[in-house]
Amino acid sequence: MKKIMLTLLLAWGSLPSVAQVTSRDADAILATQQPVAVNYNCSSLSFDVPPLIVEGRTFVELNGIFAAMGIGLQWDGATQKVTGSKDGTTIELWIGSTTAYVDGVAVTLDAAPFIATPYNRTMVPVAFIAQATGADVSWNGLWRTVIISDQPCTSASDWQTGSLSGDIVDPTLLQPLALEIDQRKIWKSNNPETVDGDGWLMQNSRADAQRGGAATPLSGCFDVYLFHINNSGSAKYVHLLASNPNSSSVTLTGSGSMYNNSEEPLVGIGGGLNYQVAYDWLFDTPRSTFNSSIPPLSATELVRVPLSSMIDGRYELCTDQGVYLYTVATSTGDSNDAINLSQSGRAPGYIARPDVDKFGREAGIYQGSGISAVQVVELPQGPGHIAFNFNTTNKIYTYLQDQTSAALMHLGDSSDRTHGNYGHHYKVTLHLRNPASVARTATFTFASNLTGSGPSFTWNSPALLNGQLKNIYVTPQKPAQTLASYTLPASGAQTINLELYVPGLITTNQQLIVEVN
Repeated sequence: MKKIMLTLLLAWGSLPSVAQVTSRDADAILATQQPVAVNYNCSSLSFDVPPLIVEGRTFVELNGIFAAMGIGLQWDGATQKVTGSKDGTTIELWIGSTTAYVDGVAVTLDAAPFIATPYNRTMVPVAFIAQATGADVSWNGLWRTVIISDQPCTSASDWQTGSLSGDIVDPTLLQPLALEIDQRKIWKSNNPETVDGDGWLMQNSRADAQRGGAATPLSGCFDVYLFHINNSGSAKYVHLLASNPNSSSVTLTGSGSMYNNSEEPLVGIGGGLNYQVAYDWLFDTPRSTFNSSIPPLSATELVRVPLSSMIDGRYELCTDQGVYLYTVATSTGDSNDAINLSQSGRAPGYIARPDVDKFGREAGIYQGSGISAVQVVELPQGPGHIAFNFNTTNKIYTYLQDQTSAALMHLGDSSDRTHGNYGHHYKVTLHLRNPASVARTATFTFASNLTGSGPSFTWNSPALLNGQLKNIYVTPQKPAQTLASYTLPASGAQTINLELYVPGLITTNQQLIVEVN
């Protein structure tokens, strides 16, 4: 029988000699590796046992990967043999053996399938399984993600033919991102946006006769975002408080940054309080860290910043029991005054209520603070362009993809969704494939749907593009910014990784444009 060798991806470094073992301790492996994700046809896969790196190869649960890829499964317990079948292809593997067969042809594996203890799950090399069934496999080392596809989620037919005639793509032609919203809650204080006097701005401890809401304690890990403007005509401070309603002490840890406009003035590209908060998170340089024990039935101040003209902040907090958070405006800057005001009346100010053609501001707890997307994109044969929804909402423009998350609790006069997505963490991968027999050039552009007249800027933030800093600054007058150009070899590919935190003071509804020659 002729022996063949498949080209197995996802390896790094030199491989040690293969140990013929039938079981491995999954917990011990996980303790020594960073997390690995698996994406199939632009959807993230989840497993009972996270993917494991063994002998330089990525292993995943047999049942999970076969079910996701539509591979028929047979198991022979007596011989510990796995047989898979899909579209006329038959795969045979054995626990503990580095010899496998594809349609009767022997293939040598770098590492053998094994049983993950103590979970009693069969683990198989994901690259071999994918390639044996004819799927494409790539390894995104920056975000440690295995990308598998046997059909692109965006094909050549989705492109617009020819060169882009203007700065942006017509928003009605935008393609949806194959996105996933995480389940990390985010507590937002952005309504009232402008503050006229002392009082609490946002709280989740009780219902309020004027503003509504409900008692909604937060525990585990969650995010916090706040933005407010001082319209009182006098000095003000913003305090972030945490209170413990429990009969035992609560441990609170976390980190983050908050700045005012005097410290970080809005001076254009690469400047401003909103930019700096996003920068701190992107590069893990928080201004404040927390490690507090909050006694029973008491409150503590986490941070206080002068509200010179405006403040912007983002934090990630973790608690072992439910807590309540408050933002409070004071004239004195005294923490006791802030605690007392948290239990009295709301601060006066402009509250932007939602309406049919208005977003409203965010004051509540929302169910997701992060968005990730992996898009496998096949280039067209000739010149063309394509654009994807980014930080969009379909509240007003019904043709746009809704990338917001719903409220778990919100004050009754505030938005029931995160329409601004301020403070949200975006990670987008565009995996471009060039099927042509010649090299192609692709340009990657960030743009705003808002053009003409309007605010001084519609986006101002740092971003990481394939791990390198890019300052993004677009305005209605200059709504597009080209971030990079890439040459894709014949039958080659290019991965574009864009990571950023959505800054405050931006206008929602952007687009990511790819144009090829």
